[in-house]
Amino acid sequence: SAIVGMAEFYAPNSATSSLLRMRTVGVDKWNSSSHAWDNVTGTALTGDANTRPVFHTLSNEGYIVFTNEGHDRPRKYTGTGNTATLGGTPPYAKWLCPFVGFLFLFNTSTDGTFALPADPITAYFSDTPDSNWDTCTGNALIFDETPGEVRAAQTYGDSLLVFKSDALIQVRFVGGITRFQRRKLQFSQGILAPMSLQSIGEFGLIFLATDYNLYQTDGNQVQPLPLAVQKALRETMTPSKAPYVSGYVDLTNETYHLLYQRSSST
Repeated sequence: SAIVGMAEFYAPNSATSSLLRMRTVGVDKWNSSSHAWDNVTGTALTGDANTRPVFHTLSNEGYIVFTNEGHDRPRKYTGTGNTATLGGTPPYAKWLCPFVGFLFLFNTSTDGTFALPADPITAYFSDTPDSNWDTCTGNALIFDETPGEVRAAQTYGDSLLVFKSDALIQVRFVGGITRFQRRKLQFSQGILAPMSLQSIGEFGLIFLATDYNLYQTDGNQVQPLPLAVQKALRETMTPSKAPYVSGYVDLTNETYHLLYQRSSST
């Protein structure tokens, strides 16, 4: 089956690192002794070749969590054995992100169909993500500032930035009964390609927006990248493939890379 994503996982308890890859129907771990991929899936996944997976390590929990764009419920991997669905029956979710001790699940569904009664603007969060996803305890944020769906989220500094199809929302933790405070940024676009979203250290985040241009944000302002970059991208990127472009950052060389399909090439 097709490989749709990769992630590195460092397990604090054992001080070991693992390289994982997600296929449409499974997850494998690189075995440096045998120089081969070991299947650690457990129950088979149900993704497809267009699945955009999201991985995040929960250092305080000691495992990595991931979702395959809502094809299956969010899962964890501890570094040994097979992957397993998070406890407490979490909702299906197209994106996930940890923030101030909570795990947030975005663009959710109770049955995995993502038609009604799916909830594309609600995020559920839990501080015990492997045991409790009770939706009756006020653990939800509804991003109803605009009608568009939530497509991605990433932390930057002391903020969680939530990227919708038509807006960018800043979330801050304020504690108490309120817990979180939200603010819509002055930006008329949304994110087009969730996998383009990458952190560039002290300079903020870069992402591909719905106008097919790249932008940089520090959580307060959103600025387009230079015109020469946008022009080159417009001339070579296939628009129908744009939602599936993928970004990564080479921190050593301080470089943001964007991988995308050109014309009929794969």
